[in-house]
Amino acid sequence: MWSSEHLDLDAYLTRLGYEGDRTPTLETLRALLRAHVLTVRWDTLDSFLYREVRLDVPSVQDKLVRRGRGGYCYEHVVLFAAALEKLGFRFTAVSGRVQLGADSTHPRPATHAMLIVDLDGTRWLSDVGFGHSPLEPIELVDGGRSEADPWPHLLRWQDITHGSPGWAVHQRGGGTEGPDVWVVRQVFTETPQYPVDYAVGNHFVATHDRSPFVTRPYV
Repeated sequence: MWSSEHLDLDAYLTRLGYEGDRTPTLETLRALLRAHVLTVRWDTLDSFLYREVRLDVPSVQDKLVRRGRGGYCYEHVVLFAAALEKLGFRFTAVSGRVQLGADSTHPRPATHAMLIVDLDGTRWLSDVGFGHSPLEPIELVDGGRSEADPWPHLLRWQDITHGSPGWAVHQRGGGTEGPDVWVVRQVFTETPQYPVDYAVGNHFVATHDRSPFVTRPYV
């Protein structure tokens, strides 16, 4: 599904500086997610410079692992998914709508990629591609939290778009709200996404003239 046969797992783990266990456990997931977020850079430079953003594993691996470049959520998640698949994890890919600064009556497109990892019947939201992502997976339950510094996050089941329920990721503070206020960062449903779905979303954020990633750089 996620082309893990094309991934050089040893090179990826070396890029992360990861030397721990490779069995598909929660402890391994925690360590890999933290290492990925703190090691692999996040930026939108290629879309801003009108360069092609490819999502095939060999291209993403060459860019993020071999050349040490940065990328945005689709690239990060494709790489992370290939690694998890190769290690034997079971997961579902999903798409979210970024809410920060958005008018809730006019939802943004679902163009943020994330994974839900299933471990012994418990599901964990694993978001490695937001830029300042949670440093640990968040249990997919109403009230699930990540208190890993410096970015606390809260997961709630609530009305997300026009009366439809779904999951909302809240982050602590930011902007004029103050440091002790929870604000919605992104919302999502559990509708499975596949590589072809990410290819469509990636085409929009990398090329559309209304995509913020083509009008200004984010690093």
